[in-house]
Amino acid sequence: MTKNEWILHLGMFLLGTVFFIESLRLGLGRAGHPGAGFMPFFVGIGLCCLGFYSLIKRSLGDPKEGERVRVKFFGHSIFRVIATVIAMSAYVILLPWLGFLISSFMLLVFLFKTGGVRKWTTILGAALLTVCISYWLFSLSLNVRLPRGIWRF
Repeated sequence: MTKNEWILHLGMFLLGTVFFIESLRLGLGRAGHPGAGFMPFFVGIGLCCLGFYSLIKRSLGDPKEGERVRVKFFGHSIFRVIATVIAMSAYVILLPWLGFLISSFMLLVFLFKTGGVRKWTTILGAALLTVCISYWLFSLSLNVRLPRGIWRF
């Protein structure tokens, strides 16, 4: 493991620890009424777990460490990254007018298509299923008000 990798994984673990500790100071709240530290708590746990796992895995050694190939940060996918940022910006702009269901469905179709899914039936089915589950979870189960849009659904 190179020095840069070690610093990166240790930094991820330490950042997760800071998130974890500070979220406890903010208060977690309850399941029905989450506090300000509820989401950062789980982000901190995730970062700690990923950082710790990466540190242990890299410390134990990689049998093919000498055969590493340099990879560009974005490579040929820089256009996908830019297109995704533009699509998510458009999502934020269109969300109040089109509503949660339509705008989320369109965003997911775009993300699945640019993510490499080839079959349109899979893309449309996965997007529809994701939007329906999200709507059920947030709107119907947790009573979160989602933007309804101009068509009021």
